[in-house]
Amino acid sequence: MLAVDSEQFQSSLRDVVDWCARHHSTIVRDSTEAAERRRLCELANRLFDEARTTYSRLGLRSVSETDEWKRAWTHWSQVRESSGPLESRLRNPVLMPSRALDELGSDSDWLQTVSEVVSKRSAQNQQNPSVEAQSISIDSGRFLIYFPHENLADGAAQVGSNGFFDVNNVPPWDLWVSFSEGALISWVPLGLIELAQMGIDANPEECIRWFHP
Repeated sequence: MLAVDSEQFQSSLRDVVDWCARHHSTIVRDSTEAAERRRLCELANRLFDEARTTYSRLGLRSVSETDEWKRAWTHWSQVRESSGPLESRLRNPVLMPSRALDELGSDSDWLQTVSEVVSKRSAQNQQNPSVEAQSISIDSGRFLIYFPHENLADGAAQVGSNGFFDVNNVPPWDLWVSFSEGALISWVPLGLIELAQMGIDANPEECIRWFHP
């Protein structure tokens, strides 16, 4: 059982929230832009459902031939591109792990690497205190779980999320909270929920999922 109630986990979580408030406030807040992304996602999902109905009713060769499907993908593209490429925006060089992520094999490798990032972030927050850090709430986000040993590294989640996930489906290290029992837990602010969801939807092996403690 993941110890999400432990002081160590809660301290790391507070550090993630503080870090996001300082360094990513323009893209992580539940802003007007985030609300628009949610609206477009809801519209796209309705169109996808309508496309499947049209596909069955007309007996088309592919569901992608329907007008509804094409319109849905237009909305999905708008959502994916709304924050721009995320490959580097959520992976601050100051927190970069000393080992390449695709070199990590065992749970002990992952635990050591995640602990390294957590320690770096904590030290940075202590050196640069800011009242701005209080402007994002822990409750204004969701937990994401990643199982590295289930990963197929097909890159689909990376494309689907516009770089929120990397080619190995790893979420950005600025959001890492803890690693235990073979799983990496990250905290995703509301402003990035839709982009993370697009990566999850594109991930066939389901090695990334929302986590409900």
